[in-house]
Amino acid sequence: MADGATLPAFVVLGCLNAFFDAPNEASLSQIALSAPDRGAIAFIASTTVTAFAGDDMFAHDLAQRIFGANVRRVGEAVTQAKQAMATSPGAEDVLRSVVLIGDPATPLGIPKFPIADAGPSRKTDPWVPVALDGSRSSSPNGGRLGYEWQIVAQPAGGNATLLHQETARPTFLAGTPGTYTLGLIVNDGQRRSVLGTVSVDVNPAAAPLACSQSPTSSGTQFTSTDALYLLIPLLAARTVRRTRKWRGVA
Repeated sequence: MADGATLPAFVVLGCLNAFFDAPNEASLSQIALSAPDRGAIAFIASTTVTAFAGDDMFAHDLAQRIFGANVRRVGEAVTQAKQAMATSPGAEDVLRSVVLIGDPATPLGIPKFPIADAGPSRKTDPWVPVALDGSRSSSPNGGRLGYEWQIVAQPAGGNATLLHQETARPTFLAGTPGTYTLGLIVNDGQRRSVLGTVSVDVNPAAAPLACSQSPTSSGTQFTSTDALYLLIPLLAARTVRRTRKWRGVA
């Protein structure tokens, strides 16, 4: 394997890839770091057995720091990825055993990418529009951004709609209660960002009935249920009058 002018950083997932107990032999990381004209600038791997869920989350968070937050020091990227996954399933194994072999101050020779910021999480009621906000997204060169919003996940039977998906501030609308995940990708004409996400919780409270009226002066809500309770005695009274009238005719 020849790398040319630049060397890669190895991120080796799985178990025992950084484990070493033979002092008379070179470890895999040592071979990678010391090979002339090939090899690596850094070697990131586990010294013991790790869970797949932890490896997957670590790889995801590490990629987010490098490509989604433009962290360019390998040590900072590894540290921030571990901090981000600290409460996730499988984190204990990764925090205990994944190590960086190499200089943590080594800069990564990767161009900077636009950063997608989908805004804070929101809460709303069924069929109440929500204005999303991706205006805090940024480009490393200060260029004009293009926006691409999408629905990433929604509850079973979800019926969400996104309006103006190619703007910084689209409108979200849904009637099915549950948690919706919306995604944003921005591009500056040269590179695309990684996916930024935001969650919207649609409350399970039922939508107002069509015959509901506006609040009264006392602040109470007059609904169709209230109207039903008022109508029942009136209907009963009319039934009694009609029965008496019929008996009188008979």
